[in-house]
Amino acid sequence: MTKTLPAAVRAKELRRFAVALMGTCIYALGMNLFIVPASLYSGGAMGISQIIRTLLTQTLNMDLGDFNIAGILYYLINIPIFIISWYKLDRMFVIKTILAVTAMTLVMTFVPVVPLLGSDRITNCLVGGVINGIGIGLILRSSGTLGGFDLVSLMIMKKHKGFSVGKISLSINLIVYSLCMVLLDVPTAIYSLVSSVVCTTTIDRVHTQNQDAEVTIITKQPPTALEHEVFAQLNRGMTQLHGIGAYTEEDVNVLYITLSEYELPILRQIIRRFDPHAFVVVKDRVRVFGNYLKKL
Repeated sequence: MTKTLPAAVRAKELRRFAVALMGTCIYALGMNLFIVPASLYSGGAMGISQIIRTLLTQTLNMDLGDFNIAGILYYLINIPIFIISWYKLDRMFVIKTILAVTAMTLVMTFVPVVPLLGSDRITNCLVGGVINGIGIGLILRSSGTLGGFDLVSLMIMKKHKGFSVGKISLSINLIVYSLCMVLLDVPTAIYSLVSSVVCTTTIDRVHTQNQDAEVTIITKQPPTALEHEVFAQLNRGMTQLHGIGAYTEEDVNVLYITLSEYELPILRQIIRRFDPHAFVVVKDRVRVFGNYLKKL
């Protein structure tokens, strides 16, 4: 018998999916309206797709007009990655990624390449980087990705804990921009790299799951129920300490937890429900090492 998801969970997943689709469309528009018209190149698998598109138009003299074949090439590159990740990663996560990549391919294919800001390369570079970063950040906040080497990175991380998505993406981007420098020209590679840096910076602003926080909760209530709720909703453990109020000399429970800033609103709701008078201290942007679950 198939287990059905609770209504609240289904509604949450639908909201996440809607936000992911919105982010996908924003990214695709950023590519077709700013990045591609300025002859700039993205990183990762999309950058490789753009380079292949350029080689096809230059080597085979294919006249594609306003048709951006890079989206279709990107989808073709992703097909074997989808197949492998289906058996290696969470299937709901892979399904959301497939749907996001499909939507992006459709938008990039059918929305014409239009130089919205003209031929001003630096403006296109900066604006395109910001818009792409917003799109990718929204997708990541919805627990999805745009496929490509992000999925490859996640599969490698599951097997080799010393790797990270950032390190692997940086290595691949260095290869892509080196190819741009060799096959095209140095200014194109530099402007593309600048756009990528702007995009990455914007992603970190939007995607708060990249940022961790530590929370200390001081409560006079028994902590067991609160701890169970945190584990059930966030899959996070807590450290429990015993304390004494210096002024009141009353016994208090001190709970410590580290989590992503994306999870903070859920934690606040849990704390208010179990003890609205709890004293809570939040420290933003902390660095965490060791046995810590880094969520996408």
